[in-house]
Amino acid sequence: MSAFDTAIAGGLAAIRTAAGVTVTYSRGADSVAVTAVVGRSFHEQADDYGTTVQVQTRDFLIKATDLILASARITPARGDRIVETRGTTEYTHEVIGPGAPDQHYRPSDTAGDTLRIHTNLIGEAAAT
Repeated sequence: MSAFDTAIAGGLAAIRTAAGVTVTYSRGADSVAVTAVVGRSFHEQADDYGTTVQVQTRDFLIKATDLILASARITPARGDRIVETRGTTEYTHEVIGPGAPDQHYRPSDTAGDTLRIHTNLIGEAAAT
């Protein structure tokens, strides 16, 4: 790992410590609690009429090695869910990418240690 990669990894670890929140990442019946840093991204895409529309996603920056479901390391897939609790409300987000099929997540660093996962809010309920 280069000195730059090491510095980026250290910075991302510091951000997770200072601003990270615990969320539940799930696929089907399998789930794992992970620390995520919440962000957002803006994407442009054309609608059915050729008009460019700007879409905003709620992003979760998660350490790639933390994504373990059913004893196997996974990469994010469309349709996976992330549940975030804020106060007394649970917000459910679905992994979705605006545009091409490979745009639902991307590495946040050159080594790919942290993934920026794009989501869309699909529901909210009182926290249990």
